[in-house]
Amino acid sequence: MKMWNRTTMEWRCDLAYAGLEINIPVDDMPGRDDLVHSISACKAVSQPDQCGRLELQIKRCVITPTTKHEDIIERLKEICQAVRENEHGFNGVGLREKGIEKGKYPIWFTMSRDLSFCDAAIKLVRGIFDGLGVEDKHRMRLSSFRITQETLVPVDEGWITYARWLRMYHRLNAFSLDEVCGA
Repeated sequence: MKMWNRTTMEWRCDLAYAGLEINIPVDDMPGRDDLVHSISACKAVSQPDQCGRLELQIKRCVITPTTKHEDIIERLKEICQAVRENEHGFNGVGLREKGIEKGKYPIWFTMSRDLSFCDAAIKLVRGIFDGLGVEDKHRMRLSSFRITQETLVPVDEGWITYARWLRMYHRLNAFSLDEVCGA
């Protein structure tokens, strides 16, 4: 039976209490060193066939003709190209422009067989943090991630969890008490 072990890596972006917010310097507004954009979400999700997607959310400090949304898009394109050209194991990296909306920037990547998903995600996020100017001298922000894994089974045109497939295969209830009651 074909299965896919979906891996999700999610970086903690809510670390202001520890002084570790993920800030991007605003360098196009002279005299306003107090202004920063911030990365409010960063999550990488593996896809079948050596692919992955990164969901990056950036909260801009001010919306004016400076600090343009378009500038962030251009910087992310340059970062994707640099990662693709300079990091071993990437077959492709790019910003999915059709998916950009309200500060969300989806990035796709494909890997060669000798690069694991987690290694690729860390290299990509490192490139993004460095390219956007995130201060992370001791790599505390980059190392603040958690990993979850889930086994999925193909059905028709999509994927379901292995647990749900087992329930269907053995003619049990489709949902567990945990799923129904939220326990």
